[in-house]
Amino acid sequence: MRFTFPLLTIVLVVSVYACTKPKDPAPPPVAHSDITPYSFIGTPKEAAAKLNESLVLRDYPELANRKGNTLTIRYRGQDVVTYTDDPKGCARYVIERAVMTYDEKTGTREPIALVACHFGTTTNRYLVLPDGGKYAVTDDVAASPDGRFLATSDSTVTRSRGAFIVIEWPNIEKRAEFPAGCTHLKWQDDSHLTADCWHADTPNPLNPNESEAM
Repeated sequence: MRFTFPLLTIVLVVSVYACTKPKDPAPPPVAHSDITPYSFIGTPKEAAAKLNESLVLRDYPELANRKGNTLTIRYRGQDVVTYTDDPKGCARYVIERAVMTYDEKTGTREPIALVACHFGTTTNRYLVLPDGGKYAVTDDVAASPDGRFLATSDSTVTRSRGAFIVIEWPNIEKRAEFPAGCTHLKWQDDSHLTADCWHADTPNPLNPNESEAM
């Protein structure tokens, strides 16, 4: 009996404490970005993209007009196309940067918009052409200093199965394409550029298109 009462007392104390212990406060509501971590809407990435667009339009006010969810792209003072955010299509249209290209009529360089279309977990990027059309861009894009050539890269599949493309602006049908994934595109002058590209020095018997050589 001497061993029973202390044990019973401990059990009673724990039981009383459990009954009187205050409940923990309810957790805060889960943010939308926590529910869909790969979405763009309502995330810090969206806030950063909007801030970046405002800086681009500050430097190139002639590039576009932004009114709420409507974005009107301009070229040489003329409206060329208008985009409106659509939950069933592009949930957000955002300008990423201005690319300076050669204009045949004036003989000067004019800015064109690089636009990102965010929908779901996917992002499409393209240059808005002077006629309102689109030229798809996957990775980087770099214009020559005179704006007569554009270099673009695509290394989204694998680095050695990408595409490195140089087009003559504004005739985008004139192009040279190389089967290599490239990064760090940098023009040295109007006709020379450098880039880090992956290519196959030796055949891969399992996949001839694969290589990690640079």
